[in-house]
Amino acid sequence: EEKISTGYFELDAVLGGGLQKGNVGLLAAHTGAGKTTFSTAMAVNAAVQGYKVLQIIFEETEKDITKKQYACLSKDYVSNMSKKKISEKTKAEVKKWVPIIRDKIVIKRLQNIRTTWEEVENLIFNLIMVKNFKPDLILIDYFDCLKHSTDNRLTPVQSATRCIKKIDDFAKTHKYAIWVMQQN
Repeated sequence: EEKISTGYFELDAVLGGGLQKGNVGLLAAHTGAGKTTFSTAMAVNAAVQGYKVLQIIFEETEKDITKKQYACLSKDYVSNMSKKKISEKTKAEVKKWVPIIRDKIVIKRLQNIRTTWEEVENLIFNLIMVKNFKPDLILIDYFDCLKHSTDNRLTPVQSATRCIKKIDDFAKTHKYAIWVMQQN
């Protein structure tokens, strides 16, 4: 199966070239370590390679993610992406890449702790059927923000285990590369 490069040489080397379609990767780190920035850079890298990316977020806004995309594209700091601080050089670099990003990345902000994996699946199928957008790569930022189950009889561990199994089965069945971010 095809592998999608993360854009990070060391990680791609460990993965043998990137995350294979049909597989799930887990990135776990403590709060503030840069998981969202890292996953946004992976999204941008995949889009520049020509892949379609669905970036699911729960805590940040779409505007915040877009600023991070621009920072990745221009190799500048996110703090320099405001209208007052952005340089002409950075504007030119971003402008060059914006059409690619707009066509290749869909950012969806979902409700924290209220969205189930089944609702994410419906979102994906809706993107395919209505918008003709079939992602190659799906980034979920954060696993902790998904409602793991509606079955109150399950323990939190059982619920999370079933949820990650559903995500893994979905990736295998539909040949998606899926990165899941997790708070440590």
